[in-house]
Amino acid sequence: MPKEKKKITEMKIQVGFRMYMDKKYPYVKYNADRAGAIMSKKEGSKCIARGSQTGFPDFWILKPSPQGYHAMFIEFKKPGQKARIDQQDWLNYLNNEGYYALCIDNLEDAKKEVDRYLSPSTVKRNSIDNFVSSKKNKNVKQNNNIKNNNIIYI
Repeated sequence: MPKEKKKITEMKIQVGFRMYMDKKYPYVKYNADRAGAIMSKKEGSKCIARGSQTGFPDFWILKPSPQGYHAMFIEFKKPGQKARIDQQDWLNYLNNEGYYALCIDNLEDAKKEVDRYLSPSTVKRNSIDNFVSSKKNKNVKQNNNIKNNNIIYI
């Protein structure tokens, strides 16, 4: 009987990425959103009352990059999944404000991007900005109301 393929989920990608961060970059502070956590309506209402907003990226790396970005934000998706419009809005906003924000649907690309982001010598900001331009609109749900679409999809 053939082995069943293990389903790759957004959570598995994000947990694998957190483990990579802990091992390779133990000095770098990060945080992750509680999205996907099972909670009651009451708890969900409390999160909203405290300021939690839908669409905010899943993972935040709170270290400025040598390229001049303030911080890195990652929206994780399972393979082939697209960002929702509210997620696109956040990624656009963050990129326009000088952050490095992107959507990634696999662990290997997430590792490459954080290495690229934290590397002092491999990439200058203009190179990343050009990379952003070349990756725009990959796996993006179209929303004609969004201007300055600066979302990076890996």
